[in-house]
Amino acid sequence: LLAQQFAADSHYTHRILTTRLQMDVRLAASLLVSFVEAFFLQYNGNPASPHVDILAGETVVNLDHITPSARGGRNQELALLAAIEMHQRAFSHRFPHHDIAVVAAGTDGNDGSSDAAGAIATPHTV
Repeated sequence: LLAQQFAADSHYTHRILTTRLQMDVRLAASLLVSFVEAFFLQYNGNPASPHVDILAGETVVNLDHITPSARGGRNQELALLAAIEMHQRAFSHRFPHHDIAVVAAGTDGNDGSSDAAGAIATPHTV
């Protein structure tokens, strides 16, 4: 995986949590944020070095709540949902001295009906 190579080249600790993610985007966002939270709690909020958790696979978006003029794709939705979840869990207050980001991207360069390949979100996004 390119993400794993990037992490290694950047001297980040990293874990490949799965390469077969197959679930609803809402559940995937919550799960991802839970992994990040557990990592920080494992180190009492102060890990010794930068770290990357890697999940790869496919998420599914329920289109029942989408308006016809909506734009974007499942990676953008995953990043937005992760930002909301990090905000609700008060990441910016609990882990104030760390840069936390969720990068959700399509490796083919496409994500739904927009020109973007995905999105990046932090606890400060919302």
